[in-house]
Amino acid sequence: LPWWLSWCWIAACWVMFRVKRLLVVNPNSSGAVSQRLREVAEVCLAGRAAVHVETCVGGPSYLGDLDTMRAGEAAAIATARNLCIDRGETFDAVVMGCFAELGVIPLRQMLGLSVCSLLGASLLAANRHGRRLGIVTAGAQWRSLLPPMVEPLLQQSDMALAGIQTIDTTGTIIA
Repeated sequence: LPWWLSWCWIAACWVMFRVKRLLVVNPNSSGAVSQRLREVAEVCLAGRAAVHVETCVGGPSYLGDLDTMRAGEAAAIATARNLCIDRGETFDAVVMGCFAELGVIPLRQMLGLSVCSLLGASLLAANRHGRRLGIVTAGAQWRSLLPPMVEPLLQQSDMALAGIQTIDTTGTIIA
């Protein structure tokens, strides 16, 4: 399932719940990734909601191991706290703009909003289409990084992970 389809699914669900302002937090420092997230979200939402994409300036350039994932999560939480609590900006929902389950629960607790990651949204969308899920993603390291994030989410569904296939590039390059 292409990750942009998960955005379309998110858009459809949030439009039904009357989301007017969507915050997308990119936990890395890549402006190119943030721009791509903005483009996809705006196309999927088709003007029905305002999209605010925030790049985590203090985040790593690429999330590719446990240390950079922790750093990205910390940067995303700090960015959302600064934007929503310190500056008082309001949003109806938050998307963590990465294919990893980073900061979702702490952000839900801190902000009291619906929060999901691209990974979680993709799994929800895939759950509507079958029982076995295969993931194709960039970067060989994700073959070992994804299962600990995917397995708890799959326990909430009828799905099973058929496998993870990686390609020799990174998500930053693809964006």
